[in-house]
Amino acid sequence: MKNMMKRIKIKPISKKLILIISLTIVFSIGTFVACVYWQDDPLVFESMTVAAGDEITIIVKPLFKPAQDNNGTRMVISILVPKIWNVSKGNAVVTYENLDVDPGVIFPMFIIPDETSPKQNQWQGMTWADAMKSRFGIGQNVPGSDMEWVTYWSIPYNVRNLDVRNVNVFVKIKTSYDNVKCKLGFFVNHSDDGISTNADHWKVLFMDEPFETVGAPGGLIDFCEEHPNVSIPMFASKDDIVTLKYMSGVRVPNFKGDTINTALYGASDVYLNASAFTTAGNVYEVSVISEKTHMFRESELNHSLTFWPAEYFKIPENEVIGRVEYYFVNADQSRYVKELNEDGTESPFLYIFGCR
Repeated sequence: MKNMMKRIKIKPISKKLILIISLTIVFSIGTFVACVYWQDDPLVFESMTVAAGDEITIIVKPLFKPAQDNNGTRMVISILVPKIWNVSKGNAVVTYENLDVDPGVIFPMFIIPDETSPKQNQWQGMTWADAMKSRFGIGQNVPGSDMEWVTYWSIPYNVRNLDVRNVNVFVKIKTSYDNVKCKLGFFVNHSDDGISTNADHWKVLFMDEPFETVGAPGGLIDFCEEHPNVSIPMFASKDDIVTLKYMSGVRVPNFKGDTINTALYGASDVYLNASAFTTAGNVYEVSVISEKTHMFRESELNHSLTFWPAEYFKIPENEVIGRVEYYFVNADQSRYVKELNEDGTESPFLYIFGCR
């Protein structure tokens, strides 16, 4: 398996306080640990691009050097992933082997209960997930990306003085059936330390290369780069309240590959042109320039429109919205902002409906 996996180079946190897309791993060993290191090739991936819905396997390789004997210590793993992968709901399996003590023997790890906080006083009353997000954010992913930390720990075990522990942690995740692009991150620590300020007791790695799932219907959920369109929430039904935003301050590539301002940069009036496609095969379009389609100007560069899809598009009760295609225009529709595709063509932005 080792020969088939791909080695990924990572930047240490001491150089840049950013996490990888997307995965973060917390390895719990305790204050008995004098130092935490990384083995050579600390992250091993089978591939950085997989089919949407497939399982991915990542091997994380920390090294621990205990400073004193200790009983009842837990190894902890916390992973930062796209929330739509449902890892916090059990959609992953995390195991490990201790290469110095029990090579080849695989031990399970378990999601830490929400009522258990990291040991340090500043994190009391917080979950490991919230503490990790507070301490490290969501890494190189765009601020506001729908990512979550999921934290695991081992069963308690005994540690002998001066043991050096080379550990392989195996993370297997069933990805969602979505096109997702993100950057993953990994953090190793121990339960007796609990995310202290002493970086000798923990290490973090940040991926420069994006991880991507491909081949699903619909558009790309890109957590790596800013886009002029933002949708809140990421997924919805026709009965939810949806907000679509136009962020004119985000620069975009043109047909030549240069980065430029969008066509509606700085416009005082922006309108939404949108069409809802139902699973029954019907299309409901709202494209007339009016108060209904006029977007609220949140700031000099940002505009938004909040609406109830069922009412906005006049969707019959017996139909379900599958997707909405939309773009932004000015008052006389002489200028517009759409998605620029890799082949140089333009197409409307895409909002996929469906509860997650």
